[in-house]
Formats: sequence, C-alpha cells, structure tokens
Amino acid sequence: MVAINNVRTSNAALKSFPANLVAVFVGGTSGIGLYTARELVRNTTSPHIYLIGRNQTEASKIIQELKTINSASEVSFIQKDVSLLKNVDEACQEIKIKEKQVNLLFMTCGYFVLTGRDETLEGLDKKLALHYYTRMRFINQLQPLLDKAATSNTLSRVVAVLDPQPGLGSAPNLADLDLKKGFSLKSCMTHASSMTNLMFYHLASKNTGTSYVHAFPSVVETGVGRDAFGKWEPLAKPFLWIITKAMEVKPVESGERHLFAATSPTFTPKASSASVEEAAIGSNGVKGSGSYLLNWNNDVLADKAAAKKMRDEGGEKKVSDHTEEVFRKVCEETTLCGHDGKHCISTAKTNMSSSTQGLPEFSLAGKVVIVSGAARGLGLTQAEALLEAGAKVYALDRLPEPSPDFHTIAERAKSSLNTSLTYRQIDVRDVENLNKIVQEIADAEGRLDGLIAAAGIQQETTALDYTAEDANRMFEVNITGVFMSAQAVAKQMIRFGNGGSIVMIASMSGSIANRGLICSAYNASKAGVIQLGRNLASEWGQHNIRVNTISPGYIVTAMVEELFQKFPERRADWPTQNMLGRLSKPTEYRGAAVFLISDASSFMTGADLKMDAGHSAW
Repeated sequence: MVAINNVRTSNAALKSFPANLVAVFVGGTSGIGLYTARELVRNTTSPHIYLIGRNQTEASKIIQELKTINSASEVSFIQKDVSLLKNVDEACQEIKIKEKQVNLLFMTCGYFVLTGRDETLEGLDKKLALHYYTRMRFINQLQPLLDKAATSNTLSRVVAVLDPQPGLGSAPNLADLDLKKGFSLKSCMTHASSMTNLMFYHLASKNTGTSYVHAFPSVVETGVGRDAFGKWEPLAKPFLWIITKAMEVKPVESGERHLFAATSPTFTPKASSASVEEAAIGSNGVKGSGSYLLNWNNDVLADKAAAKKMRDEGGEKKVSDHTEEVFRKVCEETTLCGHDGKHCISTAKTNMSSSTQGLPEFSLAGKVVIVSGAARGLGLTQAEALLEAGAKVYALDRLPEPSPDFHTIAERAKSSLNTSLTYRQIDVRDVENLNKIVQEIADAEGRLDGLIAAAGIQQETTALDYTAEDANRMFEVNITGVFMSAQAVAKQMIRFGNGGSIVMIASMSGSIANRGLICSAYNASKAGVIQLGRNLASEWGQHNIRVNTISPGYIVTAMVEELFQKFPERRADWPTQNMLGRLSKPTEYRGAAVFLISDASSFMTGADLKMDAGHSAW
C-alpha cells in the first residue's frame, strides 16, 4: 500500500505544475469522478475542469462547490448521455473547439444492473458501452489533445476506473467481443476489464507520451448502483448499506488516491520512463511501460499468466481491430436502429471541417481572410477558428517567425481541413508595404472577403510619466495601424465588388477606466478603435462592407501569466470585477470571429461586440 501521507505529499506538489491544467471528467457529477475533481481543484493552480454527465441540476451545485474550493478554477459542464458514441463525439467536439490540449482524461462512467443485455440505439449493450466502448471513444477523439500536452512536456494521462483484476485472470471471447451471442453479467465484467487492459497496453506502446492507468476503486459510495435492484431496492438497500460500510474507502481518501494515480510521476509515460527513477512496473511486467494496473491503494497489480498469454497471442491487436470496427460502424455509417428495429438515429463521421454544415450561414468555405497580429495569441486563435469554418487565411505580423503553434495549425489546415494558413511578415506601421502585401494576396486569390485586425501593443505607465514618443507609438500601432489595415483591405473589396466583413479588436478598456491598471494611452487607443469602426461602417456600407469591433475583457495569455508573477494580487482581484467571476481564454473569442466574418452576421455593422463577462455593465 502507498502510504496516504505519501499520496498527499505528491498531490500537494501539483501546486508547482503549470497553471491552467485541463482535465476532462467523464462521469464527474457523482462518486469517484467528483471526489477526484475536488482534490484536483484543491491542489492545482487555476485548472479548467470539464464535467461530462447527464444531471444539469447536480452539475450546477458541483460547479459552485469547486469554485468555492478554488476561485481561480474554471469548471464547464457538458450534458450528454455518453452511453451513445455519437454523444461522445459531440462532447469531444465541444472540448476540441475550446482547448488546444488536454492533460487528464479521467473516466468513471458506469452502469450497474442485475438484468441482462440492454441494447442502446447503436446496437451495443449499455453496460459494456459505458464500461468499455464509450471510454475508448473518448480516448480516440481526445488523443490529439493529449499528444499536444505531451509535446509541451506537461501531464498527459488517461485514467479508467473499473477493475483490472478480472481481465488479468480470464480471457475474453475473441469471437464474441461485443457479447451479442453470449451475454452475462460475469462475461460483461471480464470483457470490459480484459479489453481495457489490452487496449491500454496497445495505446501506451503507440502513444508513448501519454500514460494509461486502469484503477480498481474498491467499495466507494458512488450512486452507480441506483438502478440495480429495480422494485426490490427497498429490501436490498439495508443489506447493501451494511456491506458497503464495512468495506468502503471514504470519499476523501478515494479522491486523494485517484488524484495520485492521475498525476504522480510514478506512472510515467513510456517515453519518459528512463528519466524517472521511481517509475512503476507496467501492465506487461516492464518498468515504466506507460500502461499501469492499480489496486485501490495505489499498489501495482502483478501480471498473470492468462494476461501474458493474451498479449503473446496478439490479443491487444484483435481487441484494437474490433474496437476500430465498432467505431466505424457506429460513428461513420448513416443509420443505426435499436434491437426492436423501430427506434433509429442518424449518425455521421464528425470532423471539424463539416462542423458548420447544419448552419450554412457560418461557413467560410471558399473565402479569403487576412488576420493581422496572428503570429501568436488571440490573432492566431481566431485564425484557427476561421480555418475550421473553411476559410483560407493569411496571417500578418511583425515577428520574423511566428510561434511554433502557428506551424502546427498550418500543417493541420493543409492535411485535415483542406485549406491553408500562410504567414507574411509586416509591421502595420509600414503602410506602403502593407498595401503591397494586401494587394498581392488579393491578386493571387482573385478575391478578399474579410479582415480581423488584431495587431496591437500595451504599455503600463502612469499618465504623468508617459512620453510623447511612447504615446505616439501606441497610437500608431493600435489606431493608425488598424485604420490602414482596414483601408488596404477595403480597397481590394471595392475593387472586386463583392463586399466583405472587417472586424477590429478593441477592448472593454475602450469604454471604461480599468481599476488598478494604469494604461491611459492604451485605453484611449481602444476607444479610438471603437469609434473608428462606427465611422468606417457608415462610409463603406454602400460597398456592402460591414465593419464591427470586438471588445474583449481580461484574457489569460502567456504575457498575462508573466504579469501575474509580477503582480500576484491581480490574479485574485481581476475575476471579482466581472459578473462571471473568472478571466477569459483566447479560445472563447473563436466563435465571435467566425460569426462576424461570416454571413451569420450579415445584418450587423457599426456595432461593438462586448465580451467582458459583464465587466463594463456594472
């Protein structure tokens, strides 16, 4: 047994982890998922937690509780019945839109009944789906974000809470893995357990930057058996209560131990095992293999002859092939019906490029958009959203080279989104070359449909100390640069006669004086952008050119994180100044970019879209 004091010491060390760790809890509105989420929020700095479950009422209470534990945490609830794989894909899509990486995928979804096979509309047994197929589909869909966390040298881990032990001692029926022919409660448990063990062994070998932990929970109050006894529940409940109380692990300790399993370097990915002296023995008996089977007390479960025989005979490949085949049938075929042949649902393969098909007015397919200030940060984030909506994007910035993320997004645009992201270096104050580059883009593409003017600078200096040189530089970039960018693009839009949409990034600071933030010139420049937007809209409306501004609130970027190191009181104070009690991320402005550039906002011009969590509405 790993001593509880050692567990707590390891968990407490999470405070030194980078801020903004992203964790997805599938089944996080009750039981072990909730207990672990509490401990994660308690022991980390400003984490972002996703809770995926069915109960909105319970989730609202939990969100409030977690925010009370750690006011800097961000908690989002995605309401889905994840016994259906199509709903898993929809939940993952929401996460992929908002996040660039996921550090932890923690899965406890389950269904405990004493009845026989219960098929979902997708033709899978509900119990086996929740204990196996649902979990593997979450991994399948979120692995790219886990990979991104791994390449950033941060935590990248998957935890499935079930029980590895039945799968160590017994083999599944490889001819009937989905149990359509030979279903029983015992075979369901054996299959879910052994298939998870084999798949984790397979995944750890394939995705060496991520570790996979299959953990036994022991007896814990979870609520998972609430539907088990049906009409016999009043009689069974007292006996069950006596048994559970005698054997159970208390909720706090369960949360602590599962957080240890989810974060301890002991359970290192395969790629890092050589550098981790305390690496645990993996599921195949090899130290630091990346796949780990744990008892409730965090002890590693020893490999057994039956499990070794399955691996030696290629069991993991057979299970992997079967799982991929189920995903293909369920997630890519057009229509699936329940076992009664009457209740049917339609499904389609989900990908980012088709995400606007149901709302064609949001599509940017075939459109060409320029984004200034897009080498990194908010500009790059919004550029990625435009790509996902189908646009071809040109990024302009003064940096000689864009950030590493830029190249990743550009490659994804080419390989997965059937479009392109191109970088051109230009300082927006260099008006002659700015006009030249914009015309070159328009000539090459034969059109120009949109601009997001996101280039801008900030300087925190008291008004009495501001120099004319610094003030002029601020206005040259933040007002004149934005103006000249809009002018250069508008000339091309008028030349082609197709109209277009121009979006200029202003700030809530253009409408208010920031409490405790001394930046008079910056605020004046952003007020200028808002007024500039109104006037350009009034002039260019006759050419069917729409001009709008976005006024973001405080955004947590790398530069703001550095600012928090210098002024730690701002991390706590700034969230209290708005109605949501938190700060924003660049990803929260993706939708606004697509909305304003697309035809979804075709009757909107001369407007300022405030996105400040009500900061300026007090």
